[in-house]
Amino acid sequence: MTVYKPITKLVTEATDIAVALGAGKAPKSNASLENGLKAVPSYLLAPVPVDKSNIETTVIADGFHKAADLK
Repeated sequence: MTVYKPITKLVTEATDIAVALGAGKAPKSNASLENGLKAVPSYLLAPVPVDKSNIETTVIADGFHKAADLK
């Protein structure tokens, strides 16, 4: 078992954040993480648990790995 975050979703959110920062705007956030000095706005994606029952519809369907690579 492992966890997975869809690559396309990660790239999309990271790009949106980078563009907002580059434009001098505050990027969107959906969480706040405490770093010991202050609460840092963050954008967190929910990890998807992956095992043999859903590997075809997650990791393989998203093109992260090919089915042949996992055998």
